[in-house]
Amino acid sequence: MFAGVSIYGRATKHEVRTVAPVLAVVIAAWGLMVVWPMRHDFTGFVYGWALMSAAMMVPTVLRPMQRIAMGQAARAWQFTLGYVIVWSLVSLPAWLVVSLGPTTSMAIALMWVATGTYMQLPAVLRSFHSCKAIKTSAQPLGAGARQGVACAVGCAPLMVMAMVTVMALSLPPLAVGAAMFAVMLLMVWQKSPSRSEVALRSVGLVLIAAGAVLAVGGDFATHPHVT
Repeated sequence: MFAGVSIYGRATKHEVRTVAPVLAVVIAAWGLMVVWPMRHDFTGFVYGWALMSAAMMVPTVLRPMQRIAMGQAARAWQFTLGYVIVWSLVSLPAWLVVSLGPTTSMAIALMWVATGTYMQLPAVLRSFHSCKAIKTSAQPLGAGARQGVACAVGCAPLMVMAMVTVMALSLPPLAVGAAMFAVMLLMVWQKSPSRSEVALRSVGLVLIAAGAVLAVGGDFATHPHVT
């Protein structure tokens, strides 16, 4: 699934072997996400958020992971650990938004608009290209943490928005998994080194337009948060 992703085009067999253990954890995390629905209580949410961080966010940084690893699986693990630690810390503000967040169609529509507007900020656009600044000589744990911060700046609001939407709709587990997989693919696309600023801005503009349409004339059945 991810073997074709590399810093310099198609991954070599050695690069794939280096990150293969990490990818095995990613695949396992996706399986657990499907059978273990996200919960609204704090402990359950933190557990679910950690799973999502491993399943959805780690694949978006395979390029810098391969660069930092330099052919050593241990360095790939250290980078991943630093990255996931940062994303796990983001679970607290994310839980506050989800637990107190919107459950009506209008409120969710406004959240889409707000997320799309946030994605127009210059700092957010720069965060998507932060992978290119990572040096191979960097200490992998610290590099993973720094990359986690950069990715949280760019992607955390989108992740939370997607979670609020699917949780408000109370979709079946497979549908939730499919929706979140699509969000992951979008974030992988956003972090491509060749992605232009115009293309990145277009994602936010689509969210703004979709939110505006829903706010004006759309509607869907939502469900209150439950623990």
